[in-house]
Order: sequence, then structure tokens, then C-alpha cells
Amino acid sequence: MGDDVDLLGPRGKIGLDPLADWHLFIGDTASLGSFYRLAESIEVPGRAIFIVEVDDMNDAVTATFA
Repeated sequence: MGDDVDLLGPRGKIGLDPLADWHLFIGDTASLGSFYRLAESIEVPGRAIFIVEVDDMNDAVTATFA
């Protein structure tokens, strides 16, 4: 058995765990604005990981930001 995962759907307020080492955001390109806004509230040394569905593989980017 693996670890438990909590999944959240859209709602008015989403709180990020300030003690988490990293946060995972999964969605399509329409989600990027919300993802960036949430990621701005993550304090160092926390990290954000985005998995984004793109229509064209030429639009895919892998990047690490410090």
C-alpha cells in the first residue's frame, strides 16, 4: 500500500499547508493563473510542482526555479 492522497476540487478558499516541503498542482493551461497565485504564497524552502496538460507537445516545458 502507498501513501494516502487528499484531493481537492474547485472551491472558494484553498489553504496551503505551511509546513509542507512541496505542493503539487495539476490541471490544464487554464489553471496556470491560479497555480501561480497560490505558489506565490509558499514560503522558502517550500516548492511548487506544476503538472499541466498542453494541447501541443511543442508547448511542453520542464523548468526548475529557485
